[in-house]
Amino acid sequence: MNMSEVISRIRKSLKVSGASQLKAGLSMLQKVLLLLIVGSIVTAIILSHGAVLSGKPPVGSIAKKDIRSDRELTVLDRAATEKKKTELIASAGPVFDFDEGIAPDQITRLSNAFRIAEIAVRQIDRESQQAAVGKGQGRQSAVKKIRNDFESALGIQITDREFETLLKNSFSPGILNAISNLLQATSKLNLAARGDLTSVNGTGQILIRHPGSYQDVSLPNIYALFPIDDLPLFLNRNASTILGPVPGDVLDIAVSMVGHMARPNLKFNREATETRKRNLLEQMKPVYYKVMKNEIIVREGQPVTPKAADEIEVLALAHGGGGLSRAVLFLGIFFIVCLMAVVLYRTSADGIRNLEAFPVNLLFLGTLLIIQMIIVRAGILLAEAAHRGFPSFPHDAFYYAVPFAVGPVLAAVFINRNTAFVFTVCSSFLVLFFFDEKITFFLLSFLGSTAAAHQSASLSQRSAIYRAGVLSGLISCLVIIGAALLSGESHFPHFFLKLVCGLSGGALAGVIVSGIAPFLESLFGYTTNIKLLELANLNQPLLQRMIVESPGTYHHSLVVASLVEAAAEAISANPLLAKVSAYYHDIGKLNKPLYFIENQQNWKNKHDKLSPRMSSLVIISHVKEGCDLARRHKLGKTITDIIRQHHGTGIVGYFYEKAQRDKDPSIRSIPESDFRYPGPRPQSKEAGLVLLGDVIEASSRTLTDPTPSRIRNLVQTRIKQIYADGQLDECELTLRDLNRIAGVFERTLNAIFHQRVNYPETAAVGANGRKGSIGLYDFKPPEKVRGRH
Repeated sequence: MNMSEVISRIRKSLKVSGASQLKAGLSMLQKVLLLLIVGSIVTAIILSHGAVLSGKPPVGSIAKKDIRSDRELTVLDRAATEKKKTELIASAGPVFDFDEGIAPDQITRLSNAFRIAEIAVRQIDRESQQAAVGKGQGRQSAVKKIRNDFESALGIQITDREFETLLKNSFSPGILNAISNLLQATSKLNLAARGDLTSVNGTGQILIRHPGSYQDVSLPNIYALFPIDDLPLFLNRNASTILGPVPGDVLDIAVSMVGHMARPNLKFNREATETRKRNLLEQMKPVYYKVMKNEIIVREGQPVTPKAADEIEVLALAHGGGGLSRAVLFLGIFFIVCLMAVVLYRTSADGIRNLEAFPVNLLFLGTLLIIQMIIVRAGILLAEAAHRGFPSFPHDAFYYAVPFAVGPVLAAVFINRNTAFVFTVCSSFLVLFFFDEKITFFLLSFLGSTAAAHQSASLSQRSAIYRAGVLSGLISCLVIIGAALLSGESHFPHFFLKLVCGLSGGALAGVIVSGIAPFLESLFGYTTNIKLLELANLNQPLLQRMIVESPGTYHHSLVVASLVEAAAEAISANPLLAKVSAYYHDIGKLNKPLYFIENQQNWKNKHDKLSPRMSSLVIISHVKEGCDLARRHKLGKTITDIIRQHHGTGIVGYFYEKAQRDKDPSIRSIPESDFRYPGPRPQSKEAGLVLLGDVIEASSRTLTDPTPSRIRNLVQTRIKQIYADGQLDECELTLRDLNRIAGVFERTLNAIFHQRVNYPETAAVGANGRKGSIGLYDFKPPEKVRGRH
């Protein structure tokens, strides 16, 4: 190796190292961002519970001891202050604006209308005298025109009787003066529309604003105003007094016309009314009362009343506490939540800190913690609503129905039991923020959730979720019994209600988990045991295709499944996942089944016409094609990953050796990397098991005489070769696991290849008296076949 090659390799090594560090840095950045987002949301949910870390205890909670004021306190009397506000608002009557221009405008229009009509009447009389048309149709048309012009100028319509009276009197100035004087008199009344009067309070003092002057008028109440609807009655009673001695027909026409023309001169001002109320409230002083030194605020065992809660809050403020701003509270809780998450993360099982699974596992756990806090907060709100509906029951009884086990059960179902335990510790401590540090609810959440998570970690059917929920409820009942013994609970109905609520909380957790688990499974790409059981059904379309199109591969997959299932049980892996993954690990061979030795018939090998490199490409491609089929048939990310990893970066040894023996130097010079699978290497115990089972089952077919010793030697040799090649470096299999796997593989293969007794051919006399052969079950060792790929 020359110096240039050495320098090139060093540069390549440094480049790879730098890329690895960058990738790790990005991963750490993702974790920090996830921690900040989840911590902020969880803190906001906790802060939505009003009594968190404040000096004011929850109203209705039971005092744990006598609370006595050690000094004189000045406390806001909320009830008296609210009463004072209500009275002040009621006393602040509405504001009306007075329109002074209505009467002058009406009188002007009235004068114009009378002048137009009077001129027209004179014209008709003059023409009647000259043309003698007084009784013809021409006069009727002229009179109709006079009425139309008069109504248009006045802006109102009048009755026939009113018009006849006016026409009879030739729209005389006397009638005009009578109507004008009556309009002028009514303009001095406080006329308001009926709708404005009904929409305001009738007890407060009225303020009438005159825009044309600086003098506002105050009236005692709304009843001092004059509804416009009552004006005709007023005119009928008072017109003769206002106008003095006038002819009866003139009085009638004046009353009737003013009744038509009158308009409200007061307009309700809503904005000014609200401003008036606000100004009065701003000037109002709150009502306070004194709490004397050594005065008992609340006694032990008594519920905290709203008044007592206010006094306790003032006492806490006097001692320098309870006055924290929401920003300080947020930072404090946020710090505690993040600190707890970091400590638990750093000290938890490796399954949580798996860097490859980070985008799924940590994101799922963060989302799950938010869901858990939302469920607990919603449960508390519902419990408080139930207490308000049934105030005779103890205030904390309904809290026992909160489904604390939802998050831990989901963590156990989707990840593992250890992760669920760590999650339970975290969520149970956060529960204390909601329940005033009551240890009973911590135990209720921790013990019930731990039992439910352990029960559901290896579920094989959906009903197991409900059983886990019921188990959580039963554990909660035991916690309630223990708490009752410690507190001396003696009221049986209340105690029984708590037991019912505790059992209901566990059952409700099972229902919620069963409802949202399929959604989360689809959202985060998890594959649960229930999904695996569905895929293990041999009637699945892919497996049915294998039976028809690649029967050799199908039989090989069944044998591998038997090997890895037994081995998984021995090393505490997931037997169901290992078995189902083995069923599907070679589905990529469906695209070219005859290129694989187990599916070839009559020993016609299609690779005889291909170059070693092309053959290796065909063999290696079944991994990629298998992943494509898995995604198309929605087998799940877990099984797809095992299909991708089940050969690791192993070498296609048969064709590599064939290339090395080729006479063509260009073929012999092909690098070994061209004959290796792209990987990655197995990342889990189950993936490592499928790799081992695949290699050992294929190798076992080459045994001409599969005795126990030969099987043992084959299994141990192959496992050592795979281990030495580094294919198991990235999964969790230990040397102890490998020894156990080897023992299980040996026992399983011995059971498959067990020898039978060579029965001799013996003559027997049948029922027809003829001799024949019976018991011809001779065992013949299989002939040696070419290596599998």
